[in-house]
Amino acid sequence: MLALFPANYILYENSDVSIIEIIKECFRITKKAKLKVLLFYLSFIGWYILGMLTLGILFIYVTPYISVTSYYLYKKLSGKEYVNSEISSQYMI
Repeated sequence: MLALFPANYILYENSDVSIIEIIKECFRITKKAKLKVLLFYLSFIGWYILGMLTLGILFIYVTPYISVTSYYLYKKLSGKEYVNSEISSQYMI
């Protein structure tokens, strides 16, 4: 279920929260963004295909990449965007 993708991140940030509250928060965060989440994960299809063509060797790179980008998607959807001013100012155009 796409609506439950941020469950790990919510649990990591709030370890004392019950599972029911985590599920409610997941649905609240992804309520209006289900299509955005779907398109986000579909954008990695090419990486998965390349990973299979390399017999799984590419997944050493792809798995952390997808994990980090899904964390940033969670932060953006939840309204708690993480901005490191030093890094963002360095790469701003």
